[in-house]
Amino acid sequence: MFQKKNELNKFIDDIDKELKSLLSRKENVREELKEILRLTTFKTKRVFQWYNGGFISESDYKKLINENKISKDLINQWKINGYQKLCCIRCIINNKEDKDKVCICRIPSECLKKIESFTECNYCGCRGCS
Repeated sequence: MFQKKNELNKFIDDIDKELKSLLSRKENVREELKEILRLTTFKTKRVFQWYNGGFISESDYKKLINENKISKDLINQWKINGYQKLCCIRCIINNKEDKDKVCICRIPSECLKKIESFTECNYCGCRGCS
C-alpha cells in the first residue's frame, strides 16, 4: 500500500488545482480542453496503475471513483481488449458528425507514420499512442 495516504491525496489535489486553473481561463478554449483531457487521463491512469500494482487499497480506489476524482468510464474502456492505450473517453463517443470516423487513439502508431497530413486528435490532442 501507499506508504503515506497523504501522497495519494497530494497527487490528486495537485492535478485538481491544475484542472481548476485551466477551467478558469478563457484564452484558448480548445487548447485548454485538450490539456484538461490530458491531465484527467494522466491522473486516472496513474491511480489505475497504482491500484493494479497494489500500491493503493481497493477502498481508496473506489472512493476516488465514487467522488469522480478519476474517470470510471475511461478505466472501464482500458479493461477492454484493444482500448488499453485510449487517451480520452471523448475519442470513442459516437455522434452524428463523427459517424464512421475513428480517433487517432485507435490507430496503431506504425500506421500513423504513413499519414503525412496528420498532426493530432481534434479533441484530446493525442498524436497517436496505440
